[in-house]
Amino acid sequence: MQANLMDFCTIFRTVLEYFLFCRFDCVSHLKAKHFADFGTEIEVFFPNAKNNQFHEGRTSKLVANGTDFCPVELVRLYFKRCGFKFGNSGTTDESYVNCRIRKSAGVTVAQNQYKLGQTTAVEQLRELLDRHGFPSEGVTDKSAKMEGVTQSLEADVPVPEVMHHGRWGSLEMPL
Repeated sequence: MQANLMDFCTIFRTVLEYFLFCRFDCVSHLKAKHFADFGTEIEVFFPNAKNNQFHEGRTSKLVANGTDFCPVELVRLYFKRCGFKFGNSGTTDESYVNCRIRKSAGVTVAQNQYKLGQTTAVEQLRELLDRHGFPSEGVTDKSAKMEGVTQSLEADVPVPEVMHHGRWGSLEMPL
């Protein structure tokens, strides 16, 4: 049985936002070439971000956690399902990983040349939550990021480590 691709894309995006402390806008610019699989970790290069005023790009890592909800395994499975190639696979895959999903003649395919819009992404997340009996009122495109940061801080991860993982250069904004 194959998972609903639209739901899988929603879960993939939410996993990235939660584990990498990133905004929707950061995820929307990611292409398959920005992901590198190194076995126990997947490196993700963010080419631009609101917190990257100098536009040099920043890197974060997803680390295998040995659970049924392992972000590394979920990313690998999503890439396989969509036919994406990791950036360190020897090819340059320009596909958007947070892409539109289309159903045609009973077949669901990733339209990887088109980025998914923010409004549509939030609608899909809320619909997924509602279908599975979870509250969706108040859920925004920042909910997963905020929860990831909150869970890390509540687990006593030092603020400098959270800042580093979230690619935050400092608490101050450069002028």
